[in-house]
Amino acid sequence: DISQKTTWHRISVFRPGLRDVAYQYVKKGARIFVEGKVDYGEYMDKNNVRRQATTIIAGKKLVVESISCLSSLKSSAC
Repeated sequence: DISQKTTWHRISVFRPGLRDVAYQYVKKGARIFVEGKVDYGEYMDKNNVRRQATTIIAGKKLVVESISCLSSLKSSAC
């Protein structure tokens, strides 16, 4: 058995053309490739606890896995 672990990341997209592509094609759970820089910060949550946040700021490249790959059980074909 192969075990999989999901890691969620926050991604910010500021470039207008790239932002439009992200809004149209990126959905929660989609596998994407993002080229950019990593930004580290802190914030206070609703319970006044200081939390650390990592955000990937998209640069010039954002590749979204196709919808057919998301619904396929055989991801090696994508």
